[in-house]
Amino acid sequence: MGAMAEDINCIPCLVGFKKLKNKSDFAQFALDMGYFDSLEPAADLVEQLELLKLGEVKGIVAFPLAKAPVSPDLLVIYGTPAQMSRLTYAYTYSHSRVIHSRTTFGLSCVPTVMPFWKEEPALVHPGRGESTLAGIDDSEMLFSTPVSHLEALVDGLEKTHKSGLSYPIQGYVLYEPPLIPPMKAFWMPPDGSIDERL
Repeated sequence: MGAMAEDINCIPCLVGFKKLKNKSDFAQFALDMGYFDSLEPAADLVEQLELLKLGEVKGIVAFPLAKAPVSPDLLVIYGTPAQMSRLTYAYTYSHSRVIHSRTTFGLSCVPTVMPFWKEEPALVHPGRGESTLAGIDDSEMLFSTPVSHLEALVDGLEKTHKSGLSYPIQGYVLYEPPLIPPMKAFWMPPDGSIDERL
């Protein structure tokens, strides 16, 4: 699937395709969408955003990795928070670097592609548009990384799996369940020894 600026109607996603007259336009958009009740806090947050510069993006092409028609720049993996933790372990194993997560007012398109420019992965919470228009489940988030990190990521997955950091994550079952008094009286004799019937 491919898209150019004229194919996109999401205002935040158009940053990088089209020029913002100024950041106050973006702040007004956040206010109109209901993320704030006044312009001042909206403007404060917009000033903190990492935005693409005009012309940095000409178009986007997305495809399943197994059917890649060209070598991709970015790898985006959707999954549960536990699966994202698994990818984080793999990345930190191979790179010894912290992975950052930035969340704003439902804006996930820019944080998803930013790893291409920053050359480091990111954990991204799906935005409002992904939930309402793209069908992202409530239990999902995503891991975005430059494809140049893929080999090290796979290596980290394999090696951390061997060391016990596998998925699905094993629940803690190494405990003795509580024995309420009536059960204790039923199964254990007065001297406290385990009943031979067990």
